[in-house]
Amino acid sequence: MPHIMTVDDDPNIRALLSAIISSLGYEVTGAESGEAALNEIKTKQFDLVLLDHHMAGMSGIDTAKALNQQHVPFVYCTSVTEDEVLRHAMAQGALNYIVKPFTPAKVIFAIASSLGRIEEKEQNNLTQIATGILMERNQMTREDAHQQLKANATASDTSMDISASALINALQPRQ
Repeated sequence: MPHIMTVDDDPNIRALLSAIISSLGYEVTGAESGEAALNEIKTKQFDLVLLDHHMAGMSGIDTAKALNQQHVPFVYCTSVTEDEVLRHAMAQGALNYIVKPFTPAKVIFAIASSLGRIEEKEQNNLTQIATGILMERNQMTREDAHQQLKANATASDTSMDISASALINALQPRQ
């Protein structure tokens, strides 16, 4: 079950976001500031953070920079619709953005699409790792290793992602 953090200095917004996220069956944690969010991240792992732009203390952009440095995926939430602010948020690594006031449907879409992008990236990483393993073990070119992984997936009637995971898991020491 994904664990999502909401970071907003407005308790009403945090409560609304928490209700929407909880309705999806996800675990949710709220933080009232960028500093509080970064402290939470030290002790817990979050799959996604919904981050407000205007907050007392540490700004949303500064918090976004810190999240990006720690490889924590986030969605930017803001009432500011200026292109410059949105471009800056995306440049800091935001997967998506939600403009306030928002509807539950927009929040759900932003969360679902962001979690999908995260999963896709993780699967691509597994495929790249498996390709590298095949290259090293069989002295193959990248293209040949990729084709071999694809052939393995076809032969076992699975996706390349599953084939890549199986190859990597086969290398894990058994306990």
